[in-house]
Amino acid sequence: MADTMRWRYGDTCPVTLPVDSTTVIEIGDLVYLDVDDAKPAGLINNIGGGGPANLAAAQEVFHDTFVGVAMQRSRNGDTQPIRIATGGVFELGCASATLELGTRVGLDDNA
Repeated sequence: MADTMRWRYGDTCPVTLPVDSTTVIEIGDLVYLDVDDAKPAGLINNIGGGGPANLAAAQEVFHDTFVGVAMQRSRNGDTQPIRIATGGVFELGCASATLELGTRVGLDDNA
C-alpha cells in the first residue's frame, strides 16, 4: 500500500503503539497487535506453513488482534511509536462486487 490517507470523517480515537524497527507500516494500512507491537495486516502470512491453516483462519487471527488504521508511517529502521486510528469512517478498496449496506466483508490474502 502506498501511503493513502483513508480517513474520511469522524473522531479517530487515536492510540500510539510501538513498531519493531524492521516492520514497515504505511499510512492507511490496517494494523493488528502482535504481542506488544503494531504490524500491518499483510504480515499475517505463512498460511498453512506454520501460520494460520487457511484464509479463514488468517482472517480470524486478524479479527481477534485488529487495532485500527495507521495514521502515520513507520519506515524500515524507524523506532518511534505511530498513531493508529481506532474509530472514524475510512474508505478502502474492494473487489468488484455488489454489496448491500451492512454486508460484512473480510480481508483478502491477495489484496
